[in-house]
Amino acid sequence: LTSHVDILPTLLEIVGAMPPTGIDGTSMLPLLKGEQEDIRAVAFSEGGVAAHSIDNLPGAVFAPPWKLLRQMRGCGENSMNAGLRYEDNRVPICLYHEDDVDQQNNVALENKEVVQELLTLWKEFRKTRSKNTGEQLQLTPEFVEELRRNGYNFQSGAPK
Repeated sequence: LTSHVDILPTLLEIVGAMPPTGIDGTSMLPLLKGEQEDIRAVAFSEGGVAAHSIDNLPGAVFAPPWKLLRQMRGCGENSMNAGLRYEDNRVPICLYHEDDVDQQNNVALENKEVVQELLTLWKEFRKTRSKNTGEQLQLTPEFVEELRRNGYNFQSGAPK
């Protein structure tokens, strides 16, 4: 099980660079070299490209053999848009076994303990992620000028 967040750490390790502090990914190089069997037991995906603070965000938790989806469109044709509903009752929770590749058999209602476990993992992941706020770097004027020459845009309150 890998995730798109593993790409940057992998590329950085290949070129011998140090990954930034607080990124979510893990280098896949040991996996690619056959030195390791897996990278992670759980992968998360959240709706949108920016970090959000809302608790009812659409997304997914992949923890073989389970796929938990929280999605506005419901839980497949056979579910009649029914899904296990949590929190503010707006977004259905869908749970599928990895063998159900077409995601047609939502088993959330029969596996509430699995749903709760995966939602707890997701919530804990979000808590740790919110702590990774980063820090302002002190860049030399020469480096800032080089970044500008290479097209970097400092309009978002970064160094002048």
